[in-house]
Amino acid sequence: MIDKAIKFGKFKLGNKVTFFLSLVFLVIAIYYLSIEIESSVFIFKRHLNQIYISEFLLSLVAVFLLQFLNWFLEALKFKILLNNFSKTSLLFVLKSIYVGNFTAFFTPERFGNFIGRAIVFKEKKEEVIMATLIGNLSQLIITVVIGLFSMFFLKSYLFGKLFGLNSFYFLPILLYSFLLIFLLFIFFSHKSINYFLKIKVLTKWIVKFKDLNFVGISHKFTVLLFALLRYLVFYFQYLLLANALDFQIDYFMLFLFVGLLFGLVTFIPSPLPGNLGTREGLAAFLFGGGLLGIQFSFISFLIWLINVGFSTVLGGIIYSYSNLRK
Repeated sequence: MIDKAIKFGKFKLGNKVTFFLSLVFLVIAIYYLSIEIESSVFIFKRHLNQIYISEFLLSLVAVFLLQFLNWFLEALKFKILLNNFSKTSLLFVLKSIYVGNFTAFFTPERFGNFIGRAIVFKEKKEEVIMATLIGNLSQLIITVVIGLFSMFFLKSYLFGKLFGLNSFYFLPILLYSFLLIFLLFIFFSHKSINYFLKIKVLTKWIVKFKDLNFVGISHKFTVLLFALLRYLVFYFQYLLLANALDFQIDYFMLFLFVGLLFGLVTFIPSPLPGNLGTREGLAAFLFGGGLLGIQFSFISFLIWLINVGFSTVLGGIIYSYSNLRK
């Protein structure tokens, strides 16, 4: 009984520390962003006056439509994982995705995602939680892969010009490499899960993925493919808005900066859904502020508004309509 109380106390303390850190990061990000906006607002307004409104609106519509593709791919990925436990329809899965987005909006780190999906699949709560965890792991692997790729190509700029730590660039690259190997071992190797379970520090985290053994290798590759396709949808959303806003950067460099942004912000705790505020601050910082930084931050906010904001509203409508029908 005492041991359980101690563990619960540690859990609550850990949550409080994480929440405090998330607030610190958010305040720093907003403060930095406000300074950059204040110093570049006139240049940014002048730049906005020079863009073609019709082209911008068309790009915004295209980004909006890609949002549906994004969540459809997530539904396909989720369905593949659920089918390892029990068969279900794609439409029902898609409904759970949007309801999950709605409940995730009101919880830190989008934990409500699990709650919303479990609400829809009332009799399959354990399977839903496991499938969601595995799906999130696949998305994390893709994020780390592209983040590491971006970090390697931008190492001179990132660690030299931006941070002034050119001599230590290998440390974060090495850290991300070890993280990627660790994630791949968990995802693909049945034996590695049993091995990592013996390490006390990792037991609490690894035990969540024990059912990965029931997902076949071919299904795992398919899930990773859908995770990659989702990532490419995100990139194309950035690309469309970057072109519309005359963002002065080529396609490959944009891919690298998007990869770097996602690769870093994924590991920054945030009290707001989708790392709102923190992501925009980091986006501006990665370009050293100025017009490019504000543009990149503005694009990130618009994509958040469409991917997270709209899907939350739609999920709320679906959830409310389902309850009214009962």
